[in-house]
Amino acid sequence: MNKKGSRNITKFLLSPSFIYFVIWFFILFLLSLKIIIFPELGHSFYLALGMNFLGLLLGTSQAMLMQQKLCKCQIVNNTKDFFTWVKVNKNLLQKARRLLCFIAAIGVIFIYLKVFSQVTIIQFFLQQAYVKSKVKRSIFGTYLSMCAYVALPVSACLDYEAKKFLKYSKFPSILAGLYSISYWGRFPLLVAVIILSSSKILIFLLEKQIKDFLCYKKGMIAKGIICGIIGFLIVFLFMSWTIELRVAEYGAGYDPYKNLYKENNLTKILKAISPLCGSFRAITITYSYFTASIPTLAYWTSMDSEYGLGQASFPYFYRLMNKIGLIDKPVLMGDRVVGRGLQLPSFPGYLYIDFGLVGVLVFSYALGLLSMCLYERFLSRPSLSRLSYLSIIYIIVVFSPITNAIAQTMFVIILFGFVVINYFLKRNSKRIYTKTNKRL
Repeated sequence: MNKKGSRNITKFLLSPSFIYFVIWFFILFLLSLKIIIFPELGHSFYLALGMNFLGLLLGTSQAMLMQQKLCKCQIVNNTKDFFTWVKVNKNLLQKARRLLCFIAAIGVIFIYLKVFSQVTIIQFFLQQAYVKSKVKRSIFGTYLSMCAYVALPVSACLDYEAKKFLKYSKFPSILAGLYSISYWGRFPLLVAVIILSSSKILIFLLEKQIKDFLCYKKGMIAKGIICGIIGFLIVFLFMSWTIELRVAEYGAGYDPYKNLYKENNLTKILKAISPLCGSFRAITITYSYFTASIPTLAYWTSMDSEYGLGQASFPYFYRLMNKIGLIDKPVLMGDRVVGRGLQLPSFPGYLYIDFGLVGVLVFSYALGLLSMCLYERFLSRPSLSRLSYLSIIYIIVVFSPITNAIAQTMFVIILFGFVVINYFLKRNSKRIYTKTNKRL
């Protein structure tokens, strides 16, 4: 294999598009285990998912064809210049990080002050279901807390400069964790993990780009599979234990999937190891979090699209238009009763509800094109802004099967934060002239 082909393989294995395909095929594999019995998937489901995959593949291919051709020395020099920029502007990056963490800390304090004005500390920890659904949080504090997420890519760059894994990213991660706990939610914490881990992986790619120009080495795929399995098991255990702690409030008899699984060798093994995951019901509920988007999408595609024109995919836009009086209160679509169990709208599911099969194809193409263009651009001309925006892409990709698990406004607030902080850094950073006459 030549060096160019070797580099392309390494790049593609960590690209957003490839990870998207891996996640969805893994979910289909989990569904095939039939730990829970879901309705059969119809032809309309496979057509919609096929349009999603086709659109993503076409967009990714188009982006790869459009990429700017730079020689090896230009790419390596641009990469070195980025790390030089981080080093030269270290003090400014530290100031930006401290400011963001300070604002986030104020937001977290506001949230907890309002929470503990409604419940006691004991109630907060022992009545999680009530706290999650009934207790109101400070909206102002919530907005401020998003600065912890905005600080993570900056912190990842500072960690690299200090040659320490979590020296600077530890505190904003803790703040994001505190924000997540205030809602007793798992997914806001996972968003922080994705932003930080994707930032560090992208920086690792830049390091490797300097060392061996992303040369593919034997065993990389095997190592990736092992790391992926370990990561999945960690997330599964985390989710199952937090779910068990919450549903324990409903009593030992509560089990939403009690009559929805068959006794077979796999379920017998899972029951035997269930104490490691909290309980067998925690295993089945967690399993449903990973797979329920498939039957939900199958149910939606069995009906005609309602052509909501974004009411399900981009609800924050319609809510904003309603608040400023430009439109009547929108009828938010996307909530459909599938039957007993968890309902999980997905990225292609929302697109189908809003725009039909053509919309699934077009917007999937747009995601593939945008994500791969940004990814290629980052690797050839790295910058902190591209690193930040790519982390948003990875969030969309990872949560594509469970889009509604995260408040969709969260993406917009974090993205706005990235725009503001990168504008501030661009205006105030010390610029350097690179060997390729490019200014950072």
